[in-house]
Amino acid sequence: MNPVEARVKQIVATITKRDASVIRLDMKFEGDLSMDSLTVVEMMMALEEAFAVDIPMQATQRMITVRDAVEFIHSATQSG
Repeated sequence: MNPVEARVKQIVATITKRDASVIRLDMKFEGDLSMDSLTVVEMMMALEEAFAVDIPMQATQRMITVRDAVEFIHSATQSG
C-alpha cells in the first residue's frame, strides 16, 4: 500500500469511526461507508488539509469510492 492510500484510508476510517484495516478501495462513501453529504464534505476538507491540495467541487462530485479519492490525491500531489 502506498503512503497516499494509507493516509486516505486512515482519514476515511477516522471520519467514519471504523478501523482503517476494514477500509477497501472499492468502498463507496455514501453506500458502503454510510456517509451523508455533510460527512463527505468533512472528509474532503480533511483530505485537503492533510495533503495540502485543493479539491474542486466538480472533483468532489466525481469521487464515489475510496479509490477515486486516492487517485485524485495521488495525481494532485504528483503534479503540484
